[in-house]
Amino acid sequence: MLFKLTLGDFAVRIAVLIPMESLAFKIERDVEADVFVASWDDPEGGGITTQAKNLTELAEAIRESVRCHFSGRSSPREVTLHFESDPVLQLA
Repeated sequence: MLFKLTLGDFAVRIAVLIPMESLAFKIERDVEADVFVASWDDPEGGGITTQAKNLTELAEAIRESVRCHFSGRSSPREVTLHFESDPVLQLA
């Protein structure tokens, strides 16, 4: 977050780092490409989009993408996954 402090003719911009507690990724299934797609929109612009063949690989892809996106600054402590449609567990 960026704040501007003005004292008379003197103005200074102050950056305040507020650690993010969690990110909420939207998870969708791309049936044509046979992959899961995870996306998060950064309120400051940009965001993260990654994909993988299965949920185990997707979790690792999300970890790596978050690490890269927040390189050099405070990163979130957790990620939540919001599925656009409910996953189905095949038992047989």
